[in-house]
Amino acid sequence: MIDKELQEKWEKRLQRYGLGIDQPMTDNSDGELEQVSSMPSARGEKHPNHARLRTKIDSNDQFLTGGFEVKKIRAREHETPEWALSNKKVQEILLKAFPTLHKTKPSRARAARWASVIYLYYRMGLPQQVVMRELKMTKPVFRTICQRVEAIAKTGIPRR
Repeated sequence: MIDKELQEKWEKRLQRYGLGIDQPMTDNSDGELEQVSSMPSARGEKHPNHARLRTKIDSNDQFLTGGFEVKKIRAREHETPEWALSNKKVQEILLKAFPTLHKTKPSRARAARWASVIYLYYRMGLPQQVVMRELKMTKPVFRTICQRVEAIAKTGIPRR
């Protein structure tokens, strides 16, 4: 079961790495460039923002000669299943997957790992790479956990 203390612990840990829920979205331009397009045209015309950029960047810098563009941060949106938002449902999934949860330490450790994946990936909607890096796991391990969690959530029967 994910409780408030665990949630607050993860929020603090994620904020340390700049991944908190209240992240400022910025392009680090300090309002310098309102509309920035890509490369200068083939006719040799300079972009209107080049003059302003030259006050901040050396004219020999390849940034100005090779073109520049402000990119939108890519993020995959995945839908949060209803069961992931309910502490009771998550607890049921963990108890079905790990019936000896209250008896053995290894079972508790694996259940904690599953709970971490459920919280970070399903509830918070963090990308796979961020979750895998945070929990120090490989892609096959992450996929296996997700497949098993979803199978138990769907059918209620643990797959081993």
